[in-house]
Amino acid sequence: MAESGGRVLGRIAAIENHAAMRYHGDHTGFWGFFECIDDQRVADALFDAAAGWLSARGLTSMLGPMNPSTNHDCGLLVEGFEHRATFMTTWNPPYD
Repeated sequence: MAESGGRVLGRIAAIENHAAMRYHGDHTGFWGFFECIDDQRVADALFDAAAGWLSARGLTSMLGPMNPSTNHDCGLLVEGFEHRATFMTTWNPPYD
């Protein structure tokens, strides 16, 4: 989570999926559940934190968005915030 002055600015999940690594024979981590205010510095900090967490566990690449895996909803809402959320789709509120 990225916070400033008690206000949440964004979030991201770093995901280590051992089953996926065994299946694919690689060391790929995942990211998901990303939300952020419209500020590139905050987004960069969130992705850097996720990459650092995965790297500390020996993972060499990062793939996403996975929420938390391809067995769940994948994607990232970047436009269309005026529409209501629907079943089996990613949706988050717009940030100022």
